[in-house]
Amino acid sequence: MKTKRFFFQLAILVLLFSLIVFIGWCGYCLLQYSNALGAIIVGFSIIVGGWVFLSALHSLTKHSWTVILFFMLLCGWGIVVYQPTAPAANGNVFIGKIVEPLNKALSVFFPSRGSFDDPSDYANHSSYHLLHLSAYFFFALFFFSIFGRRLINSSRRFLALRANKNIFWSDSHGGRLLAKDILNAKMWQQTVFVLSHNVKDETDKEKALFEKIDSMGGIVLYRDFDTIRRYPQGLRHFFLTEDQDFNLKMALQIAKLSQPKKEKIQIYLRNEMPRIDYLFRNMKHVELHILNQSGIVARQFIEAYPLIDLVPDEQINRLTVDFDFNVLILGFGWQGRELLNKTICDAQFKGSKFSVTVIDRDIDLKNGEYQLLFDECIREYNISFVENEEIRNIGSKTFYRWFKDNFQRFKRIIVALGDDKQNINFSLAMANIMIAAGETNPQKKLFANVAYADKYSYSEYPVTMFGLLDAIYTYDIIVAEILDKIAKAVNYIYWNYHDVDLKTIDWAKAEDNWSAISRNSNSTFNKNSSRAVAMNVKNIITLTGGRAGFDKTIENPELLEILSENEHLRWNAFHFTEGITVWDEISDDNPNDAKLFRYPQEKVWLIKHACLVKYDELDRISDRINEIRVKLGTIEKKGEEDYKKVDRMIVRHFGLFYDIFSQK
Repeated sequence: MKTKRFFFQLAILVLLFSLIVFIGWCGYCLLQYSNALGAIIVGFSIIVGGWVFLSALHSLTKHSWTVILFFMLLCGWGIVVYQPTAPAANGNVFIGKIVEPLNKALSVFFPSRGSFDDPSDYANHSSYHLLHLSAYFFFALFFFSIFGRRLINSSRRFLALRANKNIFWSDSHGGRLLAKDILNAKMWQQTVFVLSHNVKDETDKEKALFEKIDSMGGIVLYRDFDTIRRYPQGLRHFFLTEDQDFNLKMALQIAKLSQPKKEKIQIYLRNEMPRIDYLFRNMKHVELHILNQSGIVARQFIEAYPLIDLVPDEQINRLTVDFDFNVLILGFGWQGRELLNKTICDAQFKGSKFSVTVIDRDIDLKNGEYQLLFDECIREYNISFVENEEIRNIGSKTFYRWFKDNFQRFKRIIVALGDDKQNINFSLAMANIMIAAGETNPQKKLFANVAYADKYSYSEYPVTMFGLLDAIYTYDIIVAEILDKIAKAVNYIYWNYHDVDLKTIDWAKAEDNWSAISRNSNSTFNKNSSRAVAMNVKNIITLTGGRAGFDKTIENPELLEILSENEHLRWNAFHFTEGITVWDEISDDNPNDAKLFRYPQEKVWLIKHACLVKYDELDRISDRINEIRVKLGTIEKKGEEDYKKVDRMIVRHFGLFYDIFSQK
């Protein structure tokens, strides 16, 4: 990719210089007729050409060795150009062939050295003039490498299209990791870091920060965040600091400032708080992406280590999975909670069982409301919270004794206590207990959440680490174009499933439907629902024995029905883990069909759904909804509902979705 980036930049540079040279040549032609405009054009083209060259090749101004190497090359070139046409009079070849040409070569680096030598004294006139021009460029390069790096840095933002600019608001470790990955992976993209003017008050810190960003190819700009009226133009705006209040405040400011411009912007907002997309409900031309870091870590963990891989082939019979997914999660902060949710959704197969044990010494303080608001989810998926305080004291003798007696019944053990050092230390202790008890490969069962693995040297120990920040803050994970492309296709199918001949995706219409969701007050939930479908695609393909096996499976109505039931189990799991509960008594006058919202007039928070039942009961729900539509007179407009058909239609497209994943 770096080679492609180099040639791409070289091609752009050649095109720009060709244009500048053409303009300069036009000015030169005018100059032949003593036209003052010609002189202005020539001067302008020289200045602009130099600025473009320095800006495009900004790396030359960052490293002193490039300046030194360029100087030595020019000196060597000068020795060749200034070779005398006649032998030295004193007969000293070294002085005549080396010293005197080198002395003249050195003199060209000083603009005040006096008039030019007579070019006729030297063999190659073109090389003579080109050497002098290169020497002037070296002088500019040397000057800018010392005094003008910031000017070159900030001016580079004018060399990229708006659609290719990624704006990072304030500095963050994750932001720099993502920016670096964008620059390495996307050769046409540009990254711009907008820092507060207050950073300049801390001179040493500001210099170090500028060096970090500039050295990786990023651009640095400064703004007053409190009184900002204009913002750098760019398609994507990232708010990734650990200060969630700052992220939300600045994202709202930029979203509001973008409204008069009527230009589409994409906002990537790091925030753990639920329902904040409601604050952006009236923002047109804004596509909001809520980045829950805990959720992203959990998503990457499940993608890397899917639970279906634990199931032996002999325990899968005609797509029915005879397996008990029993999981242990240590830690129930935000990270533990997201790991629980994603694990539940990943383990839904017809015929399988699921249970999870959660241990946290401060369970009542961390997400203490969970057992009150998610009681239906707890019952549905056999979630048990250890109440014994001595066992909950992770690291104690009582805990390790309990672990020694119980670890063998768990198929997966996940450690997410919130601190890298704790996660590693406790995981290593548990690994030693497992090895002493006869476990040969504890790393296949024991996983530790570690954000900064480079600070530790435990790679040789039998613990699998996940959640590394440099693997999380990447273009594929954060921007997630492939995942969102599949999600848009899923959403399109939901909107158009009544079309019985639906075999392809109208991508233009899919984009329009996705934009319509963005204007919904609860858009993040709806989009995440479609993304959750995409995350299940590889499980279904694996279950059917691969891509070719999937194509054969969906041609069999009986097997297709099993896959549809699997998809419905996963759909149920997603809704239950989001706090949605079963709507047993559907209102006769409900205009939202099977959904019940807390604020029906605005559809803000979905709290109940009638389809959260077993697959075999969906026909009953469909009949009930159709009965209500007839009563309300909406049956002709909405058509007859068939919720099983939705699942079938979605599953039939999993092959297409899998092919999209393969485009990476």
